[in-house]
Amino acid sequence: MPGLKRRFGRTFLIVIALFVLGPRLHAARNAVTWNFVNLPATGRIGQTIQFAASVTNAGDVRWGGSYFLEVRDQDGAHLSYLPLEGVAPREI
Repeated sequence: MPGLKRRFGRTFLIVIALFVLGPRLHAARNAVTWNFVNLPATGRIGQTIQFAASVTNAGDVRWGGSYFLEVRDQDGAHLSYLPLEGVAPREI
């Protein structure tokens, strides 16, 4: 998964969450394994940072068009959605 550039506003924490938008499936069919999230050790207001994240589709169905990695700041403000559509089971 390619890195992502975003501006640091007034916060120092980026919250990363996997969101499945749409109907909920049984947990075994819809699972994720976090491989890594590499964030810089420090940051300051106004700084642009780069980071990388890797997840594996640990379920048994291909992720569809309603699967995203959401990037939020510490206040929960949306920064970006990264699409995960097309990731097959056991694929990174």
